[in-house]
Amino acid sequence: MQTLARTSALAALLMLAAALGACDAPAQTERVGPIRVVRVGRPDIAAMKEVISGMWALCKSGKEHRIVNGPAPLPSDAYLAEFRAEESEDLFDGKQKASYHTSRTISPDIRRNCELTVFTERVASIEHACRHYIGGSTTPIIDFFDNDTPATHEVNEEELECLNDRPAPPDDVAGLPSESAGNARCIWQSKMLFPESAVSRSSSSEEKDRGVDICLYERLPTYPFGDGRYPVILKIRQLDRLAVNGPRIPKFLMAHLVLKDDPIAFSDGDPIPPQRFTRAALESFLKQPTRTPIESAR
Repeated sequence: MQTLARTSALAALLMLAAALGACDAPAQTERVGPIRVVRVGRPDIAAMKEVISGMWALCKSGKEHRIVNGPAPLPSDAYLAEFRAEESEDLFDGKQKASYHTSRTISPDIRRNCELTVFTERVASIEHACRHYIGGSTTPIIDFFDNDTPATHEVNEEELECLNDRPAPPDDVAGLPSESAGNARCIWQSKMLFPESAVSRSSSSEEKDRGVDICLYERLPTYPFGDGRYPVILKIRQLDRLAVNGPRIPKFLMAHLVLKDDPIAFSDGDPIPPQRFTRAALESFLKQPTRTPIESAR
């Protein structure tokens, strides 16, 4: 549920970013080259441990047909601090773009006597502008809680056609504040959509209502691609109304919801191997293990 909510909010922001790029902007000369962004999101440790304990107790109680209240064999705080609940890699290279996204959670595996296991879900897409699209995904994490659900993946392809000869003009971000994002700088989309809040330390009510904010690469907020533009996202953050202890979402539903994604790798201008934009690469990504015992994951 929390994954779907986060995905829907982010999808809405991506649509806003595309619309922003489609607006009229002053003519500028763009320097466009290969761009690679890798972001990682880590969960709230205390909330995650609470949910893992509850899930483990339920699993053991079901297996032993009695109430089990003993302490769960929780991972260490150090392990959870490095746990990559969300991991995204976005690649842009001229008329090619690709996205590889991984979601992970920790839960007892009923098939292995409730052994704590990392369950993984992967989604990927590759697009050749105005020509071809390849997309694929693995079994959703939530389905793994049914021990009869097999780990599978599916891939689909379709032909694409552009409506216009060229993408929208570049974004006009002159004068907007930026902040550090690893070895680059980015501008929060909320400051692009609501410029009046750019001079304030607090977020406007309109910003908070959107739930999720994305920080776009300062030099090239959106990448020209086919007949549109795609956001180059360096950071993602949840806004106030999605805080872990917020009034709208119970804490147990927020345990694995990442509060922010930060960049761990970024490059602008470095060559990207052409095979990263192939169906073979996408299928290789999806065929990785979906269940990994905690001990093996260390």
